[in-house]
Amino acid sequence: MMRKTLVGDPEINSLFTVAVCLTIGFCIMSFFYFNSMLEAINKKYLDRNYSIVGNVVERHPELEGEIVSLVLNEYDIDKSSKGKEILSKYGYTKKIKSKYNKSFNDIYNELIKSLSFYLVLTPIIFILFLYLIIIKIYKRLNIFSLGIETIMNGDFETNLPVNGEGQLSMIGFQFNQMSKRLKLTMEELKDERIKLKNLISDISHQLKTPLTSIKTFNDLLLDGVDEDKKIRREFLFKSGEQIDRMHWLIKKLLQLSRLESGVIKIKKEDKDLFKTVKEVIISVKVKADRKNQKIKLQYDSEKIIFKHDSKWLSEAIKNIIVNSIKYTTEFGEIKISIKDTSTRMKIIVEDNGIGISKKELPNIYNRFFRGDFAKDKSITGTGIGLSLAKLIIEKHQGIIDVDSKINRGTKFIITFPKSS
Repeated sequence: MMRKTLVGDPEINSLFTVAVCLTIGFCIMSFFYFNSMLEAINKKYLDRNYSIVGNVVERHPELEGEIVSLVLNEYDIDKSSKGKEILSKYGYTKKIKSKYNKSFNDIYNELIKSLSFYLVLTPIIFILFLYLIIIKIYKRLNIFSLGIETIMNGDFETNLPVNGEGQLSMIGFQFNQMSKRLKLTMEELKDERIKLKNLISDISHQLKTPLTSIKTFNDLLLDGVDEDKKIRREFLFKSGEQIDRMHWLIKKLLQLSRLESGVIKIKKEDKDLFKTVKEVIISVKVKADRKNQKIKLQYDSEKIIFKHDSKWLSEAIKNIIVNSIKYTTEFGEIKISIKDTSTRMKIIVEDNGIGISKKELPNIYNRFFRGDFAKDKSITGTGIGLSLAKLIIEKHQGIIDVDSKINRGTKFIITFPKSS
């Protein structure tokens, strides 16, 4: 995998291309250099021949033609042996070293100087090239190191320069992505701390009222009010209501927190959605009957197979219907529709109740939120049901929309894609 990555890495390919170009350039330069050296040797050799021919012809002009013929034509091996025999008498043999050969000494010195310069220059060029590569990589790594240090110091605004392509550029890009995610995570943690603080404050406020009521009832009973059985029963009944309210609140908060934290998983199965909605209506009918309200169910089919968690979706639908019952006056009407299309499933809960103002609509899914109009009407509730319903619907990959007008009613539209 690494081999494929390195082979395909643009930066490695770029360095490889530069190295190949340098090698080719080095070979071409070497060719011309050694060719020039050979030309220099040839020139020295010619100058040597010129000198020999000039000296001999000057002393023996009659031998000019013969001497020139000997120089221009190929040498005779037999005659070469004779010349070797003559010169060996004077110590001029093949054993003589180049630097001591007077006829070759100048060429030898020139050659040594050129080769020395060439052999020193070549590694210097390659070392310089390697040094520049290392410096470039080191600078990039140093930037990465400084970036990591700034993040460790809590600064998540750091962005590394991403120039070109390749592994180092990819690391820079991934570093920037990591920095953004860390920043987002820290912001989420900050928001969670604020939410937790607000949640504790809200829970404290929600529990304070029923606890105060229970304490008051208990004090009155201790003071002897329980002598009147009717009053005592009324106090006990009201205390029971407050206890039930606290129990319901704690239960819903536990459900909400477990769903948010992922402790509870939504298990979707192919089940009859009509049956799920029908069972919810049956469970809330008693509440509606107390206010002489009518609940109407409209549907396309009595058997609608849809992938959902019947337990949790029932909880969401129930919370929405109960909300409609609470905020709809006596003899009101609540209409529930199930619409099955080729691409989506819709559940619509519509009432003709007191409605919600436009100002309050964006906040209705916030925990413990209750509109001012609802408070004025002294309608019981904790403001947590819709928050839980929205979370359950979103866990089913659905969305919930709301449309409402004051004194005309509210419509909740739940939409699920069929692919979910």
